[in-house]
Formats: sequence, structure tokens, C-alpha cells
Amino acid sequence: MTRKERNQILKWAKSLSDEELIKEYHKSLNDCCGSLCEEMYERGYDMVDIEHQAELEKDYTKTHDLISKVCNERNIDPWEIFDKK
Repeated sequence: MTRKERNQILKWAKSLSDEELIKEYHKSLNDCCGSLCEEMYERGYDMVDIEHQAELEKDYTKTHDLISKVCNERNIDPWEIFDKK
């Protein structure tokens, strides 16, 4: 992820309402959890495809980290909605 991409994600995340930010937090968490790379390797996928998937997963994790940062800056607990139930 380039600095420009990082800044675009931060700008986008900061433009979201608190509710939207929480939804994006959980969506990004879902995107970055669980690696497909090991399964792809076991199934015999081409190494180029596995390496591409690994890069995507790194970007998903970085995006999630940036969204988490914005949540922290706003003092938002994205898990609070589950505590209320």
C-alpha cells in the first residue's frame, strides 16, 4: 500500500459517520481474518496466485488497522454494540 492509498483510506474513514465507521470496522475485520493462502497452497494453486492473495491480505489488514486508528481517535468502541444486547 502506497502512502497515497493510505492517505485516501484515512480521508475516507474520517468522512464516515460513527455508525458507518463501526460497520466498516467489522467489514474490514472480516476481510482480513483467515488466510486463504495456506488452503490455496494445499490445493495446488499457482505460486503467483498465492503471492497475489498474500498481498491482498496484507492490504486488507492495513486497511483494518487504519479504520481502527480512526475509531480510536474518535473514542469509538466498535464492540460496544454487542455489549448492549
